[in-house]
Amino acid sequence: RGWADGRAALCASAGEVCDGQDNDCNSIADFDTAGEVDVDLDGSFSCADCDDADAANAPGGTELCDGQDNDCNAIADFDTAGEVDGDADGSLSCVDCDDADVNNVPGGTEVCDGQDNDCAAGADFDTAGEVDADADGSLSCADCDDADVANAPGGTELCDGQDNDCDGEANVEGGEQDGDGDGSLSCADCDDENPDNAPGNEELCDGADNDCDDEANAEGGELDGDGDGSLACADCDDADAANVPGGAEVCDGQDNDCDGEANAEGGEDADDAGNRPCAEDAAGGCSCQSSLSSGTVSSLSPVLLLMLVGASRRRRVQH
Repeated sequence: RGWADGRAALCASAGEVCDGQDNDCNSIADFDTAGEVDVDLDGSFSCADCDDADAANAPGGTELCDGQDNDCNAIADFDTAGEVDGDADGSLSCVDCDDADVNNVPGGTEVCDGQDNDCAAGADFDTAGEVDADADGSLSCADCDDADVANAPGGTELCDGQDNDCDGEANVEGGEQDGDGDGSLSCADCDDENPDNAPGNEELCDGADNDCDDEANAEGGELDGDGDGSLACADCDDADAANVPGGAEVCDGQDNDCDGEANAEGGEDADDAGNRPCAEDAAGGCSCQSSLSSGTVSSLSPVLLLMLVGASRRRRVQH
């Protein structure tokens, strides 16, 4: 009985502690209402375990990214945010690469927006990394030429041979080919079938707009005023069809072949009486002034002229 009384006194003075034992001799280990048990068999009593239903959560445990207090320090603190799901995308802050945007989540679908949508260590819709290298406001994954600010989706198509609006074609009005290989695109070339006609070319005397200034304007003009087949810029007298490059020189005092001289055989310099040596040669040495003026002689056909000369010689013989 003395032993029992001594134990009772000891029990009465002892307080219950969390050790799985009946410290106060009341026939139950009751530091907590659960009875100081280890339900999840993680080695920690219910009175010390913050979650005795889950072996992943126990004092001294390793904190994981699972939204739970794994080490029983009263907070889920794998990350500083507290293992929350700020954007409600089903992914915790400790694993979500952007917990403020529902479009970015582990396992998400990568799109061309410059963000890491699948949380796979980078924006990687394209191999360039969804960048804007030319700073034109269009990402590399959408820009048809991210090295040139002149080419971007929605851009204005220019006459430069490039796809400026990224619609898959260089298609400014007029086309952007160089059909005649003169270095000028069809959209700028006034005649893309003729390399002689292109912006910046030298204007020629050919009736065409060689420099693409909207005029055929070589010095002297490029019309054919007298209809002789020779343009004014080459014709020495575009008001007279009798005078044209390559024409036959006749005895009329004019430069009929446009070689810079009135030079029919015998000469075309008239004397004081208006007679020309070329007319006398044609008449066999006779100026024929008695019946014909030099102007009349020059206008006669060669056959008629010979007939007149013969008649004149017969008259001389008769006299």
